[in-house]
Amino acid sequence: MANTLLCLSAVVLLLVGLWPRNKYQQWTWKRWFYRNIYLRTPHWHKVRAEAWDRANYTCEAFGCEFTGLLECHHLTYKNLWHEKPSDVVMLCRKHHDIVESGHNVVLKGGWVAYGKTAKHGL
Repeated sequence: MANTLLCLSAVVLLLVGLWPRNKYQQWTWKRWFYRNIYLRTPHWHKVRAEAWDRANYTCEAFGCEFTGLLECHHLTYKNLWHEKPSDVVMLCRKHHDIVESGHNVVLKGGWVAYGKTAKHGL
């Protein structure tokens, strides 16, 4: 289903002349696809639900006990559509903003969520 949707999207973009022609357009299209298509798929909802259960409904940042609305953060985008449980973490808004602004956050269990020190893949 996911691959069919991806192929269909590519064909439509080719037909209407919107296929990205340079690296900036490719990056912009990848980001648009990720935010508007991928994050709305049943696959992503399942990955997010499993991460939420694994985190026991609390922020996974070390020392944080926030249990409200959590955001799922990708540690890597290399495995989109085939994420392993270790590819995503649940963070509260505060810690997710810290990581997205380029700073690192130590996670429970000793892992580190690296900020955007290099250009993001999406």
